[in-house]
Amino acid sequence: MSQIHAKTHYCKLVMPLKVIDSSTLPLNLTNHEWAEFRKTKAGVKLHLRLVFIEKGISYPEKAVMTTAKEHDRNQLDCLTVVT
Repeated sequence: MSQIHAKTHYCKLVMPLKVIDSSTLPLNLTNHEWAEFRKTKAGVKLHLRLVFIEKGISYPEKAVMTTAKEHDRNQLDCLTVVT
């Protein structure tokens, strides 16, 4: 009987790890017409660059707020520039 051995590749994680993410925060369209992104919805989008360091510690390093209509890709240049 033959056995199959799976090779496991480990790579050392370079710390700190930086992650870019965004979240849409809904708003009432009646009170926030300037933030309309659909016919019946309004909102803003929070784009974040988060830093993860050892032992589960993380913190936001940079934040940009836009209307929810703004595409995430448009904020990449702003968030990837190290300050």
